[in-house]
Amino acid sequence: MKFTKEQALESIKAKFIGKSGKTSQKVSDMTISDTIESLLDIEGVVTDETELGDFVEKVMPSIKALNNNIIKEQSDFVKNYKPEPPATPKPSTSESTPVSYTHLTLPTSHPV
Repeated sequence: MKFTKEQALESIKAKFIGKSGKTSQKVSDMTISDTIESLLDIEGVVTDETELGDFVEKVMPSIKALNNNIIKEQSDFVKNYKPEPPATPKPSTSESTPVSYTHLTLPTSHPV
C-alpha cells in the first residue's frame, strides 16, 4: 500500500467537493474512515503495490452509496415531516368547577 489511511480519507473527501467549492458529503468522516479500515483489512483488496488513486476508485461506489442513502433519508424526513399540533391547555379546575361549601359544618359552641 503506497498511501496512508489519512491520505485515503482526504482523497475521498475531495471527491465530494463540487465545482462551486461546496461539499456534497453527508456521510461522516468517521464512517468513511471505518470503511477504509475495513477494506484495508480484507486480504487481496489492497496490496503493497496499490496506488492511492486505484484504491479510491475501488471504494468510491460504496462511499457514494452510503452518502446517497443519507441524502435520501434526510429528504424523505423533510418531505414527510408533520409537526404535532401544540396541545390545547386544559382549563384549570378552579375555573371550570364551582366550589361548594355545603359539606362544611359550623361549630355550635365556642370554647371560652
